[in-house]
Amino acid sequence: MASLQRLKKRIKTVKNIAKVTKAMQVAATLKMRKAQLAAISSRLFTEKMAEISSFVVPSKSLKDSVNPRIDLIIVAPDRGLCGSLISNLLKGLSVWVSDKDKESINVICLNSKAQKIAGILGLSITAIFDISVNHPDVGKLKSVLQLVKNDISTGVSGSCYIAHMDFVNLMQQKFTIDQLLPLISENTDVKSKTDILIEPDPTTVYDSLVPRALQMKLYQAILETAASESSARAMAMKNASENASDIGTYLTGQYNKQRQAGITAEIAEVVGGSLI
Repeated sequence: MASLQRLKKRIKTVKNIAKVTKAMQVAATLKMRKAQLAAISSRLFTEKMAEISSFVVPSKSLKDSVNPRIDLIIVAPDRGLCGSLISNLLKGLSVWVSDKDKESINVICLNSKAQKIAGILGLSITAIFDISVNHPDVGKLKSVLQLVKNDISTGVSGSCYIAHMDFVNLMQQKFTIDQLLPLISENTDVKSKTDILIEPDPTTVYDSLVPRALQMKLYQAILETAASESSARAMAMKNASENASDIGTYLTGQYNKQRQAGITAEIAEVVGGSLI
């Protein structure tokens, strides 16, 4: 009897877990569609902003800095329960960091998850912001970029990179690390073959356009992370719901077997007693 009671409690617990994971799956799916649309629709704009900005980048900005120190912005999901997304971000960063001197990396964390990742890797944290990837504060993003630009202009660091997860599809998210500063032009061949007219002048356009391009690049990394998080959580909760359902079915079968065995034993006792 005690065993049957334990099975009933376990079945009830599993069913409750399945209800929770199902609700989380529905919520993540709704967020996922919105986040995916935002990330995909803004990619072309971000790429074109970077492409246009590269035409007005001063030549000195195209050269690698002699300063070996690096500012590293880590964009991580807001919360857990998103499968292996955070561990994949950690693995990717671990490989990237392994080729560099940890002492030369200054980490800028956008949230608590990014702070934990930096701590696991043993990296030095210079700033921690409270920025949600699902509801980013544009004002705080500007503060992050201002911090990076101050570090580079004052010689604290020579370059800046953004580490994040790129959304590929519902089943796949890949680790990506992009160089934010110094700006890199991928259009040097085009510039050498084409006469480009810039009005009113390259310096004015540079001062106006490039800050927006940098902000958009950081914002795009946040959108990609948000889409990756929602997608990974939707899949993780779907798998959890299916596993809970399978466990519930198995436990119900065990319960019915034990119950039937108990009933059979009682009938045998009654029949045996009547024959005596």
